[in-house]
Amino acid sequence: MVNRFGRKPLTVVGAFISGFFAVVFSVVPNIWISVAFCGACAPILGVDNAALTGLTLERVPGFRGSMTSMQNLFRSIGLIIALIVSGILLNLYVNDFRLLMIIYGAVGITSALIALLAKDPRKAEPIK
Repeated sequence: MVNRFGRKPLTVVGAFISGFFAVVFSVVPNIWISVAFCGACAPILGVDNAALTGLTLERVPGFRGSMTSMQNLFRSIGLIIALIVSGILLNLYVNDFRLLMIIYGAVGITSALIALLAKDPRKAEPIK
C-alpha cells in the first residue's frame, strides 16, 4: 500500500480514520457494532504504523537504525503517558468513558491534520 499511495498520505489517512473510529465506537449504543469498528480500525492502525516508520526513515536515511529505535521508544513512552493520564482522568473526573474516547479521537484527528500540514520529506533535503 505504501508503494501505491505513499507514506505521508497513508500516515494522514490512518491517523484520521483511527481518530474517527475512536469517536464512533464509543458512541455506538450496540456493543457488537462497537467491536466491529474496533476490528476494522486494527488493520488501519497497522498500516499507519508502518507508513509512519517509513516516513521517519525516509527523512533520516543516514540514521536508519537509531531513528527507528528512537521513534519506537518515544511512541511507546507516549502511549504509556497517555494511558496513565487517561486512567487518572477517568478515575478522577470522567463519569462516562465515552467522553474520554471522544477526546482521544479528537487528538487522533488533530495529529492527522498536523501530519497533513507537515513538509513532505521527498521535497526536503535528507538529514545526513
